[in-house]
Amino acid sequence: MSRNHMQRGITVAALVAGASLVLAGCGGGANPSETSGADDEKVTIRFAWWGADSRHEKTQQVIDLFEEENPNITVEAEPGTWDAYWDALATKAATGELPDVIQTVDPYVLEYGRNGQLADLTQFGDDLDLSAFDDAVLTDSSEDGKVYGVPGGLTTYSIWTNPDVLEAAGVELPDDETWSWDDYAKFSDEVAAAGVGVGTTQLSFYPESFTIFARQHGEQLWDGDTIGFDQDTLTDWWTYVLDLSESGGMLSPELSVEENGIHDSDSFAQGKAAFKPSWATQLGQVGALNDTADLQLLQPPGEDGADARGNWVKPSLHYSIAENSEHKEAAAKLIDFIVNSPEAGEILGADRGLPPNPDVLAEIQDTLSVADQKAAAYLAAQNELKANPRPLPPEGASEFNGIFQRYTQEVLYKSLTPEQAAEQLISEVEAALG
Repeated sequence: MSRNHMQRGITVAALVAGASLVLAGCGGGANPSETSGADDEKVTIRFAWWGADSRHEKTQQVIDLFEEENPNITVEAEPGTWDAYWDALATKAATGELPDVIQTVDPYVLEYGRNGQLADLTQFGDDLDLSAFDDAVLTDSSEDGKVYGVPGGLTTYSIWTNPDVLEAAGVELPDDETWSWDDYAKFSDEVAAAGVGVGTTQLSFYPESFTIFARQHGEQLWDGDTIGFDQDTLTDWWTYVLDLSESGGMLSPELSVEENGIHDSDSFAQGKAAFKPSWATQLGQVGALNDTADLQLLQPPGEDGADARGNWVKPSLHYSIAENSEHKEAAAKLIDFIVNSPEAGEILGADRGLPPNPDVLAEIQDTLSVADQKAAAYLAAQNELKANPRPLPPEGASEFNGIFQRYTQEVLYKSLTPEQAAEQLISEVEAALG
């Protein structure tokens, strides 16, 4: 996902917590039976999301189609970039001015829900049909019988692989059912040594690869209301990452910062990297390289012989309704149209992940791009493997991503040793969790 959590963790957490006081003073929003959005009443709702220009264009097409079918509902679009989106959303939450429909992601969806800022989506009946979404799909956005978000797509983690770079380096395409993290480092170093590019882009700015690594060691990111992994496991991870950086097998820290969150013009998109860890359903964002190279999606290393499965299938994001919305029924209709109509599904494709409604996915399968079809096949294969459920994140978990990225950079720039960084991260995260 295109994102950078470095600067907004404290701001989001503080404003999310403060917003609950605003909502309490406002009476918690209107009851759905009292909200506007009836067929004979004209209403305007706001819809906010983050993403690249291509997502904005596709989403606007869906909005236009929705307005054609619902002439009494006008949708005001509020697109944004990842960082600006969450900063603005936190401010609006604190003042009780959240848009009617908002795009959310874990763990923020539960944090906003727990603080009374999101409506329970089970109360909208025919306006928002949830029957296509089983409990497993709704786990990340549900708690105590309430559903705070409908998945906008499904995705899973992968290693984007360019066989042409491997071939130029004399490296065979790895067997992803058996390769290890040591193999990943070895292949990356061999590509760099051949002078044809870098082996892998950055492994550790975001915590997904580490989360997989920890889960493979029988641990989890969270355990109830606290951290679920050992300090030694994090130390081992950062030692591995630092070694790969020092060997030249991984993109330099400087270039990693410069290319952070970029898919269409980074080293991988330019054909200068063999591997890139990222979400499978974002492969299409690589752009022109998909037309010139037969890019592959490989399973993350280390699954063979692991204590537990590391990878997982998850909602890529969620659609939620603000509790302060005065037009909840209209907002529910918009979400229903986005997630349950094949027309919207065909426009959006896998931009937000593959459609979580299986009927919609079946109808649009043949219209997907080659990259999205690869993602669909990969996700289906991952979904057939034995699941290793993830615990729900505790209150304050949204701080973790920014803290993790900051300490990764401290390690890569050698301001801290892996041991020091692991100790300090755990202390800081525990403080954030309260």
